[in-house]
Amino acid sequence: MTMAPTAVFVEGGSDKQFVDRLLDHMGIVEVETDIIGGGASHLPTAHPRILRRHDAGQRVGVIVDADTEVEARRREVNDQIRELGLPIEIEDVFLVPNDRDGGDLETLLEDIASDEHRVVHECFARYKACVREANRQRVAAPAGRTDAAYSTPGRKDRCTPIAACSGSSRGQRNGRTSTGGTGTWKHRYWRL
Repeated sequence: MTMAPTAVFVEGGSDKQFVDRLLDHMGIVEVETDIIGGGASHLPTAHPRILRRHDAGQRVGVIVDADTEVEARRREVNDQIRELGLPIEIEDVFLVPNDRDGGDLETLLEDIASDEHRVVHECFARYKACVREANRQRVAAPAGRTDAAYSTPGRKDRCTPIAACSGSSRGQRNGRTSTGGTGTWKHRYWRL
């Protein structure tokens, strides 16, 4: 009898792309990823899909960002799972970046960037500083100027450009299709 693949629910699209690429790199094909659509507070939205997968015989896990307070986050996620009556075991919850420390996907990406290609992260940091400086100069512009300041990219905004700079391509790999993102991440850019 063939076991149904494990279903892992992640926060968003960047998380799904990363987990899919990591699974591909590790040769793991018995895991399917799905998107919660946000952190643990969005688990109610994924509730019907989680139950469908469980009812189909799949073991279900959750991967979410640890954020700043790891144990508080773990309690929040487990409380949400218990309140919703979700069929997810405590050991099937993983907090990114390493299930011990605070952080998120971006923290993990910084940690695993290969030394040779860390320059892309540095370029992104300089780009953010440049946008901040442009905003500062706009504030110092002549009186009466009312146009809006530039949006400074946040931590979440860096996943796609960094993956794109790593020569990613759209497509399918080991049965996993990229959906609206950067596609296959080339592993030489990451210490996996």
